[in-house]
Amino acid sequence: MTLLLTRDEVRQVMDLPTAVQVLIEAADAHAAGNVDALPPAMLAMESRGLRMVSGAVGAPKRMGVRVGPAGRFTTATLPVTANLYNEADGQLLASMAYPFGPLRIAATLAIATRTMARPDAASIGLIGSGSNAALTLSAIVAERSIKEVRIFSRAEAGRTAFAEKVSAELGVSVVPVSSVAHATEGAEIVLVGTPSIEPVLHADHVTGEGALVLSYGRPSEVDHSVHLAADRVVVGSKLHEQGWYDAWRRNDGSHPLMRLAEEDRLGWDAVQELGDITSGRIPSRTSDQELIVFKDSEGGFWDIAIASAVYERARARGLGTEFDFG
Repeated sequence: MTLLLTRDEVRQVMDLPTAVQVLIEAADAHAAGNVDALPPAMLAMESRGLRMVSGAVGAPKRMGVRVGPAGRFTTATLPVTANLYNEADGQLLASMAYPFGPLRIAATLAIATRTMARPDAASIGLIGSGSNAALTLSAIVAERSIKEVRIFSRAEAGRTAFAEKVSAELGVSVVPVSSVAHATEGAEIVLVGTPSIEPVLHADHVTGEGALVLSYGRPSEVDHSVHLAADRVVVGSKLHEQGWYDAWRRNDGSHPLMRLAEEDRLGWDAVQELGDITSGRIPSRTSDQELIVFKDSEGGFWDIAIASAVYERARARGLGTEFDFG
């Protein structure tokens, strides 16, 4: 029997603190070699695409796939589903609504902040006010005693509205500003989340001593100069980053880490993974002066870890509908 779970049901059993713990365990498993991963894939059509991420993780190991449409010219949230299988016998354990993409991003960046930001970090420079920005910002604010956030996005009305809304929700000063440089000046944490094809963050924008740069948008949003200036570059999954592509702009050279590796300016062996840090295999921040760049690696086995936790918690609470596909 397969457990069918609706959007309302899955939301009852997954929140940010739970997601953070689930993803720490997934990161540790990744470091121990107990994860099977594939880079995200996209079936591209003229104006729409079908995005698929998959992986296997856990004990007992569960494998799965998250599938959903993606818009070429829009960032609108579209319905996403996940199928979860038992690795041992191939049984389809659950088919569920999966509205947790933004939550996974927020939880991942919360972990990166917890392990790599300066302990005394008090300011955030935020670039981008898209649909994932508010939740991601709240997750980061929960990890440090943040006193001020400066937000820049292209539309003045949008960044102003975002600042007013999020400031009231978080109880933190959120100030809209008119440039990237103003947003990031002296910030101990720089958070970037945009769909920009051209870099919006350059090395001369990162002026805070020992800053942590967090990127969760299109890889091209962070210029290669930032990675070259960093003391450390960390990603969620090197395999994911090495396999990244834009389905509508293939081989455009816009992924800075891929470009730097191809040019022998920053090898993949110099790039670390989040699980190496959460598991203690390598140290986290080593000084208040260390400049660290972290790139979120867009789901995969991380999503399957969340889907597996949702399945366990939903079954424990008697949620969902049992269904026999025959």
